[in-house]
Formats: sequence, C-alpha cells, structure tokens
Amino acid sequence: MNALRLFGLGTVLAVSAAAQPYVQVTTVKVKSGLMPAFTEVMQKFIQANQKHKGSTWIAGISVFGEWNKVKFFAVRDNLAAVEEANKAFDAALVAALGREGYGKLTSALGGMVADSWRSDLSRMRPKLGYLMPDDKAGLLKMFGQSRWLMLMVVQVRPPAQMEYLEGWSEYRKVLERSGSRSPIGVSTALTGPAVVSFTSWAKMLGDWDIKSPMKPPAKEELEKLRDLSRKGMPLVQGSEVEIYRLAPSLSNPAQEIIEADPAFWTPKPPAPPKPKPPAAKK
Repeated sequence: MNALRLFGLGTVLAVSAAAQPYVQVTTVKVKSGLMPAFTEVMQKFIQANQKHKGSTWIAGISVFGEWNKVKFFAVRDNLAAVEEANKAFDAALVAALGREGYGKLTSALGGMVADSWRSDLSRMRPKLGYLMPDDKAGLLKMFGQSRWLMLMVVQVRPPAQMEYLEGWSEYRKVLERSGSRSPIGVSTALTGPAVVSFTSWAKMLGDWDIKSPMKPPAKEELEKLRDLSRKGMPLVQGSEVEIYRLAPSLSNPAQEIIEADPAFWTPKPPAPPKPKPPAAKK
C-alpha cells in the first residue's frame, strides 16, 4: 500500500456488483479517557438494534493517524436503503427506550465526543477496485474475516476528479503487473469535500507487508510511474492515511459478516474469576 502514496490515495469500501452501492460513514472523535464509557453506552444502542431489528454497521478505532477516532461503516444498496436504515435505527431505539430515554442516551453519548458527529455518503466504484470480491457474499466474507482497515483519502480539486480516476486506472495496471495481492476498494464522495477514497482490508497488520510489495519496476515502468505521479499531483489538494482496528464491541454487523468469523464478532464473555480458596487456619 505504501506504493499508492505515489498517487496520493484515499478511503472507504467498494463492492464489485454491476450496481454502485453507497457507503454510509459516521465519524466521531472520542474525548481522551472516555473510550470505555463511550463503548458502554454504544452497547445499549447495539442491543436495541439487535432486539428490534434495526440497522447494521461495523466500527473501527483509529490506531495510526488521529488518536481516539471512531468510524462506523455501513454498505447500502441505494439511497432508499440509506433512508430505511436510518428509520430502522431510530425506531429500534424508541422501541427499546422510549423517545425520552433515546434522547437521554444520545445526550450522554454526545457529552463524550470532542467534536460533533459527522456522517457522509460515498458512492462505490466497483470497476475501479483491485482484487475485490466479485459478488456481495464474497465482499461481506472479506469484511468478516478482517481485523484491520487501512483508509487512504485524497481530496481532489473538484473539476479534476474524472482525470484523477483515469490516472488511477493506469496505476492499477501497474499493480497488476507488480503482483501485489492486497485488495483495494474505491469510492467517491457524494457529500462533503470532493474526495476519492481507497480502502484495504487485512486479517493481520503484517499482511500488508506480505501481500503488497511490488516487484522492482523495469526502466520503462518506472518512467510511467513517474509520469503518472507528475500528472496526478497537481490534481490533489491534500491526502491522509489512517489505519483502524475493527471493533466488535462498537459494531452491529450483518449476519453474513458474523458468520465469516463468529468468534471474533460475537466473542463469549470472559469467565468469572475463580473464588479464592479459604484462608488456611493457623
């Protein structure tokens, strides 16, 4: 993935169906020292959605990049599905807690964050992905078997997005010839800044070392990479790379994701400590 820095890349998911689904991403920065309390309150949101058939999502906590950042990801087939998921989430909380209880829980959660919540939509670009599964079942299985998520986001000058994506298409051909085996998903922002996003999933952090190294390029290939870089950089306003550890304690994943690795997504609670033996009589 380091080689992608030549092009300044960026984040989120991708799906390989003929359609172009959406990724709903909610981002929050948790105040220092409050992550355990934040997780405890989020468990109530999760339990309500599980009990009353609400929405589903997976979450990750930043490990490299800005500290204490949490991102919640959800794949939606279309904008109508986004709306339905939002309604289902609210309905589940109201059913579980009542409107007043829902409001109080939301206020408690809001007091634990350093900045306001931000929710964005991105459009998946399946044809631009690299080594992504070619069906939804394969995609969800990949999510379910992953532990880490590398997010690379590049802010493109608004008129230049198509030109930038054309350059990425050429760079992807270089990846194919290099033998890199790290899948990369591509999406483009529907809301917020003009962002092109790239994502890579891994079961172990070291997988990116094992799967991503590129063969040393031949002279002609190296010159092509330099040319792509020269053409791409003027199109970019800025970029950021972050790595997230997926967090089952903050997630309410779809059943297909759980089935890919039940022990990870639905871990058994720790066994209670054994009682101390009675003190020996003197």
